[in-house]
Amino acid sequence: VNAKAVTAAKGLSLGLLDQLAEDPVAAALTHDSAAQVPDLRPAPLADDAAIVAMRTHAARRLTGHDAPPVAIDLVAASATLPLTEALARERAAFLDLRASDQARALRHVFFAERAAGNKGRDYPKPARDIASAIVVGGGNMGASIAYALATAGIAVTVVERDAEAAGRAGDTLRKLVDQGVSRGTLSAANGEAIQQRLVAVVGYGNLPPADLAIEAAFEDFDVKRAIFAELEAALPPETILATNTSYLDVNRLADHLKQPSRFVGLHFFSPAHIMKLLEIVNGDRTSGETLGAGFALARRLGKIPVLSRVCDGFIGNRILTRYRQTADVTLLEGALPEQVDRAMTGFGMAMGPF
Repeated sequence: VNAKAVTAAKGLSLGLLDQLAEDPVAAALTHDSAAQVPDLRPAPLADDAAIVAMRTHAARRLTGHDAPPVAIDLVAASATLPLTEALARERAAFLDLRASDQARALRHVFFAERAAGNKGRDYPKPARDIASAIVVGGGNMGASIAYALATAGIAVTVVERDAEAAGRAGDTLRKLVDQGVSRGTLSAANGEAIQQRLVAVVGYGNLPPADLAIEAAFEDFDVKRAIFAELEAALPPETILATNTSYLDVNRLADHLKQPSRFVGLHFFSPAHIMKLLEIVNGDRTSGETLGAGFALARRLGKIPVLSRVCDGFIGNRILTRYRQTADVTLLEGALPEQVDRAMTGFGMAMGPF
């Protein structure tokens, strides 16, 4: 249901493996090998609580998906069915699901995501990883971008306009770290390490040298241009400058830069530390090296990078615009907002448009 790979050591601790060996073939041939073929194994013990918990998880997180409930039922049945019968049921379920519309859609998504990521091969691989970053703006978006960078091992300085705003940014960053620890996605030690990589400052006067600077200010040309003028003056000439703009023209934002080749759009989606999509916006003067660094950063952050040229709303927000327009038309035709939302959440969307 979660489709997550695990290490061999983790697999051993979970009971998925019998033993680890440098030479598995030789180990299997020895009389003291712990390995057993599935046919000779006793059936697993029933665990009704685990099955209920997984069904609840699937209903909440995978609404409308056909395959997860079937997979859970097959796992539950393995505690009572003979192996041959369980395998026959599994095969029949697989053949049925494989021919479904959902399976075809999921195969499309699988290959589309990999094709998008593989576009990074068209650009030079960076000589070194990004080790330090500046994020301008410590609001919800800026803080979550900073947190995502710090989680990947990057030292981050968040820039705010005054002491009060810097204090709020620091509080937001601490809350994100605390949430990660409380939810179990971070250990206490990892949370402390991430917190040490995050600092909020006022102004551009004493910024440390950085490999990357991202602005996450509100959508105003003059504000963003002023930010990049400050960043270009304060940082080394090799620093990559990136905008998180959702709609503004990346080429126009680069017009006043001395080195527009190092300027790129890195459009995160909210919340940036959770959402997988990262639009890499290729301006007319963006260099291949800069794009290569953007793709490398996306891989490091665990994002799905999608290359876009400069256009209104890029890709994700152009899709969202059509979605919202269609939802608005249903209101004009007599539907109520809550009816539209119920229809979309019933379809599987995490939330409705209204």
